[in-house]
Amino acid sequence: RGPTACPPPPSSLPCTPIAPGSTACPPGQQCTLTGTQWFVNGALNPMIDIQPGELQRWRIVNASAGAFACLQLNGPLGQPFAVPAGSQPFQVIATDGNYLRRLMTEDTLLIGPSSRREILVMGPPVPGAYALNLLPLSSTGCTPGGTEPTLATLNSNGPRVDAQQPPRRLPDQQRDLRDDEINTRHQIVYSQQPPNFFINGEQFAGPEDVMEKLELNKTSEWTIQNTTTFWHTFHIHINDFQITKLNGEPI
Repeated sequence: RGPTACPPPPSSLPCTPIAPGSTACPPGQQCTLTGTQWFVNGALNPMIDIQPGELQRWRIVNASAGAFACLQLNGPLGQPFAVPAGSQPFQVIATDGNYLRRLMTEDTLLIGPSSRREILVMGPPVPGAYALNLLPLSSTGCTPGGTEPTLATLNSNGPRVDAQQPPRRLPDQQRDLRDDEINTRHQIVYSQQPPNFFINGEQFAGPEDVMEKLELNKTSEWTIQNTTTFWHTFHIHINDFQITKLNGEPI
């Protein structure tokens, strides 16, 4: 059978800061928590059932306000599990509701605050429990090898399913803008003087503070540079955008 549409697996990943000496616990569970805790759909380390070879579609939302989620699916012995040839643990098909042009295979999945990913996950061929872990985030990205809390446990069990693989190319939702005539060019530079953050040397003063102006139905090109050591999520409310280069390399 094909991908399961919108199953119960991870959908919301809220990150809840807990004051020193305080506790928090999802309803119906016995636990004592301190520090910062991640929940999956309101639960601590829920069990996700999948059959060997089954292909499930997950929509994962990072519902935190400022924390990045680095995810990796590990085998019973703490090693990333192997699935049938040509597949990877995560097959990314959409970001923030927009389909990619092609499936992207990833061993780790980085999701920024208030962002979401839609992925395909195949049931491991060897039955057993597999951990969906939260990896540390460094300046170079997701960093396996440290203390990795488990967000959810994937339980591969039952009869094997021969799932039909989806096409590598996904349906186009928006036209390619790379051949458009560029109407305006913009330079966006992130900087900081702790605890303050700046865009092009200025702090955002409120809704009346318009930093960038665009002409209706015209194509503009933006170059975005992060001069800090912090990860920043870039998005424009309502408007989608197309990424053409990453660190100067065409994509």
